[in-house]
Amino acid sequence: MGLNIKRQSFIATFLIFLAPTLAGADTGLARTWEKAEIWVRTAEGFFSSHMDDAILLERLNGAGKKYPTVIFFHDCGKNRKQAGWHYARFMARAGFAVILPDSFARPDRPETCEYWQFKPLDDAPLGKVHALRKAEISHALMNAKKLKWVDTSNLFAMGHGEGGDALAAYTDSGYKARIISGALCKWGVGGSKDKPTLSLASREDRLFQGQAADTCANKTDGYPLQTILFDGFQHDTSSLPQARETVIDFLKTLVK
Repeated sequence: MGLNIKRQSFIATFLIFLAPTLAGADTGLARTWEKAEIWVRTAEGFFSSHMDDAILLERLNGAGKKYPTVIFFHDCGKNRKQAGWHYARFMARAGFAVILPDSFARPDRPETCEYWQFKPLDDAPLGKVHALRKAEISHALMNAKKLKWVDTSNLFAMGHGEGGDALAAYTDSGYKARIISGALCKWGVGGSKDKPTLSLASREDRLFQGQAADTCANKTDGYPLQTILFDGFQHDTSSLPQARETVIDFLKTLVK
């Protein structure tokens, strides 16, 4: 009996010390969603704000409309939002709501690439950050389905660079289709084989360091993946008009 009491006391003490760590992890993950950007065009106009904007959420909840929605997962650096902003603007104009979770809303979130050029940083904790990004994908998909204005039957996911690598390797579903941009699928390609996947990249992407731009297609293990390559060296595919058109066309053909 005394031994059981000591064991229970030890477990209770351990959990007390562990609780702040767990709470911090949960808080960090929650913040990636709370600080997510929302881009949407309504009957009242075009809006770009954040998930914690109560006025916008009230407007969307009261509109009586469900939007086909794209969740966009950004690249590796703190200057990471440019591709997301470009794609979000065009997707919103095409009738989609776009949600951009912010991985760097996590306190002390490590960087894995250089600020402007997106060159990999030496000794960056790639594995740790990859796990964080996949958790953010799961969290975002779960929370998007709770939003009154999201058409859950037309919920899509898109990732660019580091976000694209994480989305490619994400093994759960929760989305209708996904788009991988500017990524080499370094962690492989997983997921449900009945979910369409589109991979976009520039043939000479300067960050691929000589690796073939269609590398994702060689890591599918039979997974159906459509690959489209564009001439040039742009890592940010959103700067390419033909890439933007390809993304919009891919999404529109799947909306039912």
